[in-house]
Amino acid sequence: MFASKITKEVEVGDERVTVRKLSYAALDRAREVRARDGAVSLRNYGGELVKVFRSEEFAEAKAKQAADPRAARYNAFDRGTVLVAGIASWTVGDVTPERIGDLDDESAQLIFEAIVDLSLPPLDPRAAEAARKND
Repeated sequence: MFASKITKEVEVGDERVTVRKLSYAALDRAREVRARDGAVSLRNYGGELVKVFRSEEFAEAKAKQAADPRAARYNAFDRGTVLVAGIASWTVGDVTPERIGDLDDESAQLIFEAIVDLSLPPLDPRAAEAARKND
């Protein structure tokens, strides 16, 4: 019932990171930040983006993304917001926004995906059914 009670350990190199399941409110904030940042980008680039959206490369990338539900799942959320809300502890000391911001891209993505996967139902309906039976 309470998301914050559900945690998982993730190994990142030689370190361990404990992540927590995000509540609906935290997920909504991460979606809102992602949407807001997207709207700002659209406003800042204006006509240039219209050209990109009409390009063949964009159409191909969009089709590839639609074929990969995991990519769409992760693209819905702001990575920094998810990391700050979802990292409960780690073996490298205190968890602070500054230290989270110092993560390399590969580690940040690995932890981000672990938090999103823990927070949302499995993409595979069979895995969701098996998880429900284990609860």
